[in-house]
Amino acid sequence: MFPINFKNLTLILSVIFCSGTRASTPECFWDLKIAIGASMNELLADFGSGTVSDSEMIRRLVILYPDLLKLTGSVNATPETAGLATINSAQSPSKQLFGTVHTEFDRTMVGILAMKWTLEGNYNQISKIQKPEIRLTQKSFSAMRELAQKNLSGPGDLNAMITYMVINDLGKVKSVVADLKQKFNIEDPDHDVILWKALVNDPSISTAFLKLPADSQKKILAGLESRFSLPQFIQGENVAGSLPPLAKLNETDFYFHLLHAVFDLAGAAGHVNPDGSVVMTEVTYAGVESALEKLNLLRQGVAPAEVYTSFMKARAQKLEIDTTANDWLISTRLSLLFRATGPTEVKLVKEVFASLPVNARAIIEKELSAYGIDDGFSVLVYYAPALIANLRGAFKQANIANSDKEALELGLITLARIFQESRVYLKKRSGSGVFTVNIESIAAAAGKDFSQLRTKNIKLKAVGLGSSAELVEKTAIDAAIFPKLADLRNLPGKRIAVVGIGGGSDGIQAAMLGKLFEAQGKDVACVVSVRTSTTGSQGGKTAIGSARTVQNHGGFVNGDTGVVRIKSDSTGEGRFVENIPAEEKKVFLVLDPDETSDPILRRQTIMSRIQSALAESGGVDAIYAVDTGGDALYSASTGLDGAKATPDQDLRVLAALHGLSSKYQVMSVEIAAGVDSPKNAETVLTAAKAQYYEPTTTESAGILDQYIAWRMDGTDEERYGKTPLAWQAALRGQFGMQVLPLPTRIVIDPKNPWITIFRIDPSMRGIFFMNIEDHLKAIGFQP
Repeated sequence: MFPINFKNLTLILSVIFCSGTRASTPECFWDLKIAIGASMNELLADFGSGTVSDSEMIRRLVILYPDLLKLTGSVNATPETAGLATINSAQSPSKQLFGTVHTEFDRTMVGILAMKWTLEGNYNQISKIQKPEIRLTQKSFSAMRELAQKNLSGPGDLNAMITYMVINDLGKVKSVVADLKQKFNIEDPDHDVILWKALVNDPSISTAFLKLPADSQKKILAGLESRFSLPQFIQGENVAGSLPPLAKLNETDFYFHLLHAVFDLAGAAGHVNPDGSVVMTEVTYAGVESALEKLNLLRQGVAPAEVYTSFMKARAQKLEIDTTANDWLISTRLSLLFRATGPTEVKLVKEVFASLPVNARAIIEKELSAYGIDDGFSVLVYYAPALIANLRGAFKQANIANSDKEALELGLITLARIFQESRVYLKKRSGSGVFTVNIESIAAAAGKDFSQLRTKNIKLKAVGLGSSAELVEKTAIDAAIFPKLADLRNLPGKRIAVVGIGGGSDGIQAAMLGKLFEAQGKDVACVVSVRTSTTGSQGGKTAIGSARTVQNHGGFVNGDTGVVRIKSDSTGEGRFVENIPAEEKKVFLVLDPDETSDPILRRQTIMSRIQSALAESGGVDAIYAVDTGGDALYSASTGLDGAKATPDQDLRVLAALHGLSSKYQVMSVEIAAGVDSPKNAETVLTAAKAQYYEPTTTESAGILDQYIAWRMDGTDEERYGKTPLAWQAALRGQFGMQVLPLPTRIVIDPKNPWITIFRIDPSMRGIFFMNIEDHLKAIGFQP
């Protein structure tokens, strides 16, 4: 590398000045070329000849390809941090040039140097820093050189390839990304797609690209438009649906794009050690060679899905994975994401995967098996290998026992969470294809403070047709700040009704609350479950949106088909659980008439039907409106039926029950608040003057036993509820990120997937009680 001196510093400052003045750039750089005695033709003639040192070539590249300087600004750098502790910054090109390390500049420069070393036959240089046991062989190097020579037949091709390497990461430069979003509304989770769209809309963002002849520009654009990443293909990151666009390229563009990816991969760890290629080892090139061989089948008309399967089987065989086993594809992709190099690591991957909770395994199996070709959308988690690599590095640095095992377990649970959030995001999107989720920030967090992956929520943000995933703080509710209820006897009412305002789990939790009340001396007249007239969740063989009817019921109250007496042997559409408490208590199903568009009429109808159920039960003096999970704590400021309000039915039922508060004492209840709560749930509960009751040890044991007796503990696939399972976990003291034992079929259902992995907080053990009027005021609803 060349040292900093007055001449070099002057050149760098001149280059920076010139690159900032587009109109005068050609003239400015012509003067510089004359001053240093270097022209583009000379650079191209010398590149790969072996006659010019690396330091001299770097000096020429910086001057003749000024786009390189943009990589020294603020960039969305590749988030992989594992191994950064071994960086030799004294050798770094950016350190030598600018006095500080610029990761993407160094990665790009080393990729270009790798191409130089390959073309000049400098095997020792490209492989000198590699460990002997994985060192690139002379045979593989020769094959790589032959590939380069074949596809870089003249100075025009070489210039186009260097330009492609130089501008490859411009889509990561934050100033460029911000400018493109402002001018053309360009955004995408994939920086290559950002670059493609940018060059199509404004080629002048790159001086080097703008100066290329039209045929070279088209060659670069064709590769970028394919959205195909060879490194992602090799490490099991992308999916079969990533291949069809690549198949459309002509032969020249096809190999030009793939060759660019080979050298980009060779420079991928240029920021770690630039004195050779850290990445292009024998193991890596074996993957490259296999990929090129299989991808060539696309040129022969073989279907993309078949090509993908063929490649994955070749990778499996290399890792000694049995391709006749049912789980071969899952094992192969997980091993590649782990960057396994042989059977020992594959065995570890399989063992860790097998030890995961059932639903976490099911999510991963489903997503890693999806092709994105005629089978819906397949989720491509961009930077998944970096996530796992960073966790491995961080766990090892923290001296955690069995670090690789523990890191992989957390990595896979995190991937399952990303997949489940993606599937919820996609549930209303039709068709097939690839849905890219950029997890750059999560992968970076894994290397810096992996505890965040255990405590924070994952949120997806739309970016173009894909998304970016980020960790967001989950605001826990501090139960200690609320007034404590010593028992339930002092709460209003002697003869009461418990009403599940959202049906399903709300009704079950209401029934459970009723049992707590009875144990403390109150008379529970009935359990009322309010549900919409059409089904909204999975259950049995009934499709979502079916009319809700009840078979073998106990009759209608006052002839109103919207108020149904439920028996222990009653059945119904959707997730029907109202019959569970009916063995011991009067249970009524009240239908919220969602066929009626008038919100006032709907509220009045609900109020009337609930009142009929209460009268049928012999009358009460207090009503407890039960919500479970905390979704009734969302703001109602968007209106009673607003899409962003608390679930419409919950709010309607609360409003209807408030309408009965002149006749009855009405309290609002939150059980397991925090499962589905807004961020400001604690503030809302405080504003509502909530009181907190935590079941005693004996009561907790009784609740858990009752759920076992009701088969609502995860053992019966027809009897389930997310919030009851969350409450049970909290009562057992299972805090932190948990995988609930929901039926697997609903967890992986593409039309309405249920979130099964989330954090359980200590406050979820208890129950919050509020006056209903205070509750409604706290969420901004004026009755």
